[in-house]
Amino acid sequence: MTMLVHLQRRATMAPESSINPLKVVQVLLGHASIATTAIYLRCIELHERELSESLAYLYGELISDDHA
Repeated sequence: MTMLVHLQRRATMAPESSINPLKVVQVLLGHASIATTAIYLRCIELHERELSESLAYLYGELISDDHA
């Protein structure tokens, strides 16, 4: 889910990019059907805030300069 959110953000920031985030995750997970991978979209909808906070933490956005 974290990878999908990250790829979706990158695709949004660079609309000229031809990245299909869901297709990338499908290939990485080895799913034969995009419908199987699409289940992760529902999880993202349910946990969007928690995922956003996790991504922000992982990429250092929530770490203050005092802790660097």
